[in-house]
Amino acid sequence: MAKIKCVVNLKENDNIIFADKRFYGIKTNNKISYQEEDVIVAIFINDNKILMKRVKEDSKILLEFEENVCTIGKYFINNDNLWLPLDIFTDKILVDDSYMRIAYNIKLDNEPTKFLFEIRYEVEQ
Repeated sequence: MAKIKCVVNLKENDNIIFADKRFYGIKTNNKISYQEEDVIVAIFINDNKILMKRVKEDSKILLEFEENVCTIGKYFINNDNLWLPLDIFTDKILVDDSYMRIAYNIKLDNEPTKFLFEIRYEVEQ
């Protein structure tokens, strides 16, 4: 287990959610976890699949990414005790020792939304 410094970029369609936002986190063999203000993020890296879990006080989202494959994610709303399925198509995944980039589309209620997630991380000395 290692403490890491993360720099995150997240773009939704043409809207920038995070631009070079800095967080501290933890990296184990196949897991990266950190906290974005009020969201706890866990990313699991398994060969050609990536699982991302984003947890807020009132909701949870589970995303599964596999390049050029349609997968089903889940969006859980705590107050309503309701799971909504998310259709996910992953365009591209890049992963190396200190960088990850995922380009994907989510379709909810027949409305596609394009996302670009990037994270750079380094072990804190």
